[in-house]
Amino acid sequence: MSNKLIFKKCEIMESDKILYSSKQSNLFCKSFYLESLGQKFHIWKVLQGQEIKAIVCLNVDRSEKRSIENDFVIHNGIFFNIDNNRLLAKKREDQFQITEFIINELVKKYKTIFLSLDPSIVDLRPFQWFNYNKKGPKFNIKIKYTSILDISEMKKQKNDEKLKLFKNLEPVRRYSLRQAVKDGAKVDFSKDNLDFLNLYKPLSKEIYRNEYKKNLGIVENITSNLINNNCGIFINTSDKKNNLLYSAFFGWDNYKAYYLFGASSKQHKKPWQGTIGQWYAMRYIVEKLKINKFDFEGVNSPNRGWFKLGFGGDLIPYYQIEYEKN
Repeated sequence: MSNKLIFKKCEIMESDKILYSSKQSNLFCKSFYLESLGQKFHIWKVLQGQEIKAIVCLNVDRSEKRSIENDFVIHNGIFFNIDNNRLLAKKREDQFQITEFIINELVKKYKTIFLSLDPSIVDLRPFQWFNYNKKGPKFNIKIKYTSILDISEMKKQKNDEKLKLFKNLEPVRRYSLRQAVKDGAKVDFSKDNLDFLNLYKPLSKEIYRNEYKKNLGIVENITSNLINNNCGIFINTSDKKNNLLYSAFFGWDNYKAYYLFGASSKQHKKPWQGTIGQWYAMRYIVEKLKINKFDFEGVNSPNRGWFKLGFGGDLIPYYQIEYEKN
């Protein structure tokens, strides 16, 4: 198969069309997301005849000779476009050969390579076997984790207490939801970023420090572009006195929804503020958008990791791939 494949630059609208039908996480490689970042990017297509078999999305430096990491791009790299009805054994073989072909093309074109693959890509043998038993640079593979929750049960069951999802919550999350209701918590959905930015600006100074103005601008661009493309929503949590406690932003593609950004008030705090915000976000996503999977986007630091895993989602690995020429 590989001797019949062609590697060519891909037009952004062409890649959007392929990604729209992809079963892989693809929000982070949509044109309106990439254009929010203020950074160069390359998109390639793998052709067999006239048929596109895969898309490759990379963030690159100014020289366009290095594929580099961007903290705002959770998943990039390889997106397959193979017939889902194809026999599993043949599909696996196709993906292997396409990946092997892509690797050989990328190492010709870039001095460094960074990929953060979608969790659905689990066959890393082409990366492991590159320069196998030979001298020369190898690929470094790093494992990361996220938590993905199937929220489809919420479609039909409006009573939280009867949900298996609710029963699978960590006890402190169940308590928080009940307490939020007793305390008169208010949750609203908005396309306006004012409340979010009021909370996120102080947090961004702590997170990004000297880079905070630049990165805050990127966050504003991302949220605005997703809102304008009907792929995002802000969720604001307040107490019964209308004090804003917590604001978060959620995005989605045709496959899953993602928790992207969140911030809490330093003046007004309740132990349930984040829990009720996330819970209402899930209800919004499944009821309004008909999306059944919710991705907490990373459980790779202790505090945030345990909070997110407390919702009972599956712990899912994904892989970051790095390469550097000698």
